Amino acid sequence: MDHDSRRRDQRESDAYLDDVEKTHFFDVDSGIYKPKSCQPTTRSKEEKPGASNRTPLFFNAIPDSVTLTTAIFSAAVLFFTFLAVLWYASVAEQQRREMHDATVKTGIAADAASRTADTASKSIELTKLQFRTDERPYVFATPKYDPNKLWVTSNDGSEEIQWTVGINNKGKTPAGDVLFTPSETKSCLMDKCEEEIKNFAPKWLPQKSGDTMPVDVPSVVHTGSDRTFSSEKMPLIRNGTMFVYVIGAIRYRDIFDPKIAPYETRYCFRYIPTGLPVGTCGIGNSIK
Repeated sequence: MDHDSRRRDQRESDAYLDDVEKTHFFDVDSGIYKPKSCQPTTRSKEEKPGASNRTPLFFNAIPDSVTLTTAIFSAAVLFFTFLAVLWYASVAEQQRREMHDATVKTGIAADAASRTADTASKSIELTKLQFRTDERPYVFATPKYDPNKLWVTSNDGSEEIQWTVGINNKGKTPAGDVLFTPSETKSCLMDKCEEEIKNFAPKWLPQKSGDTMPVDVPSVVHTGSDRTFSSEKMPLIRNGTMFVYVIGAIRYRDIFDPKIAPYETRYCFRYIPTGLPVGTCGIGNSIK
């Protein structure tokens, strides 16, 4: 009985709502049902409750497809942008490393090239020096005398030693700016001579520019006139107590550029009472 009563009430309620739907419309602006006679003429059709967000009881359970698509697209863009940034950072780091390695290799190559250039430069300088050493002039000095007429005796018993000094360029190129000292004949006691010879200081003949000495053309150095010894000294000379020697020097340059310090030949020859009459002093002879 109760069940039938409820069904009848439901039918009556539904019929009432249907009648209201037919004779009334829901006003969105006021939120109440109004008679259709009051409905504006511009509205094309009625909207049922719950049909849209302009009607009561509206509930949008399904997200808007455009909004969802936009969100998915934006997320995808962000994701791929992130991947692109990572890729670019990786490429940039690789390029940085390659540039660093290239810089290091360039530095090593430059250092090696510099060392090679230095070695080549030193090699060239050594070659030039060796060439200059091989091709330079070498001026030698030798004593000139007649063994049978080495000493000439004067009326007063004094004796004069008859010797000169010859020079000759035995190098491969001419010697230029040649300067001489006079060949000085001197005497000293044996225990004093070594220091005297070592302290010899050349006194160059005054001239503005030296001569040129060709290769292998012998000449004679000017010899000083003080070559006479008294009769009192001669016994000391002949027994070896007194030392008689001739000393001098020649200075000259080579013909190459650039100009360098001049070369110098020093000579010292002595009288020997026994055996070979003239020999070197043992010191004071050099070619530089």
